[in-house]
Amino acid sequence: MHVLDEGMYPLPDGAIGEIAIGGGTLALGYLDNEQATKERFVTLPALGGARVYRTGDRGYRDLRGLLHFLGRQDNQIKLRGHRIELEEIEVAASAELGGRSCAVVLYDDPDTGPALTGFVGGGDPLDGSALHDALARRLPAVFLPARWIALDTVPSLVGGKPDRTALTRLAADTPREQSPRATGTEQVFTGPGQALLAEGWQEVLGHDRFTPASHFFQVGGHSLVAAQLAAWLEPRIGFRPPLRKLFQHPVLADQARVLTEGPA
Repeated sequence: MHVLDEGMYPLPDGAIGEIAIGGGTLALGYLDNEQATKERFVTLPALGGARVYRTGDRGYRDLRGLLHFLGRQDNQIKLRGHRIELEEIEVAASAELGGRSCAVVLYDDPDTGPALTGFVGGGDPLDGSALHDALARRLPAVFLPARWIALDTVPSLVGGKPDRTALTRLAADTPREQSPRATGTEQVFTGPGQALLAEGWQEVLGHDRFTPASHFFQVGGHSLVAAQLAAWLEPRIGFRPPLRKLFQHPVLADQARVLTEGPA
């Protein structure tokens, strides 16, 4: 068993890479599938010309020599320069929700751009804002889905894994919740703090479909947009608010309140 980097070189203990299998009992390849055989069964000069099978699984070997499985490489996506393991988000969300079935996909929204969309099965009501706040204490900001959609049952493949193709279609077919502004009802932002944040949100999000009770990450915000908001605010309030503060207080009214307290 080997753990390899992207260049097919062996990694030291503790480093995460692709798991490969070698040895005398290794198969010759896939039956009647030359392309798959060429991609998965490879000869590696870095291993002295040994022939191995690339499993497509990610893992690492600990200092005791034990091999740890971390999930499939095809469930790892890249978003705004960050590599994200979808299963890591799903496991954390399921733990927060008492074991409910969870799945996450990357959906390229035509209005707001690429972002993570999460799904929760079980049919029970879901507080997406509370789940976001709980995950913010466990995961990096870029790992946080922009929205969560409650389903009776999460679509799955024969083997029990989430059907990400079907989920991506669901993300496209499920409209974002409409705020009073989106439906034509004028919303009043009270105080200079809320008015300033509303102006900033509209600038970086590119729309005004939000209210004082709106959640930044549920109306199109993500980590890069939050950084743009912080930069936009700096010359207007005299300091650049830490991204941590914006993530911890994603509701517009709460952001206005904490920003009026000054730098922390």
